[in-house]
Amino acid sequence: MKLIRLAGALAAALLTTVVFAQTGTSDDAIASQFFPDSLPVNPDLNIRQWNLTRADFAGIGRDDYLVVVYYNGEGNVLRVLHEQNGNTILVAEPDLPPLPLALGTVERCEVDGDPAPEIFLRVLGDRTSQDFVLDWRNGLHIVSPYTLSALGNVRTSFSNIYLADIDGDGRAEALVPNLDREKPSVITAYRFANGGFAAAGEVPFHYRLERTTGSQNLLEMDVPVVTPGRYLLRVVNGDPGKNNQATSAQVTINGATVLSESSFKKKERLLTATVTLGAVNRVRIELRGAPGTALSSISLTQVP
Repeated sequence: MKLIRLAGALAAALLTTVVFAQTGTSDDAIASQFFPDSLPVNPDLNIRQWNLTRADFAGIGRDDYLVVVYYNGEGNVLRVLHEQNGNTILVAEPDLPPLPLALGTVERCEVDGDPAPEIFLRVLGDRTSQDFVLDWRNGLHIVSPYTLSALGNVRTSFSNIYLADIDGDGRAEALVPNLDREKPSVITAYRFANGGFAAAGEVPFHYRLERTTGSQNLLEMDVPVVTPGRYLLRVVNGDPGKNNQATSAQVTINGATVLSESSFKKKERLLTATVTLGAVNRVRIELRGAPGTALSSISLTQVP
């Protein structure tokens, strides 16, 4: 997979020449000083917006990088700023398409298991979104699937996705819906490995269930399956670090108990079971116990 990089030494030199002293300055004030010249403000729209997140790309325990997506009503530009010795420097501007229609959002995520977080960029459209996962390697580079147009413009292959750790290993999978109306509605899990995302099975069901109050929290619903057969039920109990783990729960599929209450009392992070699913399946999940405990991910994934 090709990584999108800034072209040429001149571009790199230009990035490092923009420096502002920022001691004691808010993140928004810092971001405002780096609004890109490539996004001129249209007087008819008068839009000058941004969203940002902080990140520790160096793995030193300090979120001294700011990842900012800027918007002028006509397009988005993503920039990375680095705080050093009381100054802030522009260090990266990934090569992305214009990304019009709405202000993008940026958030940290973890897909590859290394100390540095990845960045999830989303720009909403009328019905679908343009989604990118970017990794820091002396600059932000796209690692989610994409194609190039005849003119060399990037076209993301991810749209309307969401990220969830469905196997409890601390790394999120991308759950990607099929948006082709002429094909069955299917969500496919994509897992990051060897520098890119690879399909890891159909996911007809994914949910997070958190304990509130009352006798129990109950989730009961019919789950249609495009490809009947063997599926892997995975329940991630609690949040990372084994916090907020449930000790009283039960999972039933098509009237058969798949995970009993005794399974949850062991306080294991990941509980699994293989089940056979038909075209439509009744899933029932009961969660009891202390408020605040959670089954952070409950999923069914097709077994190859």
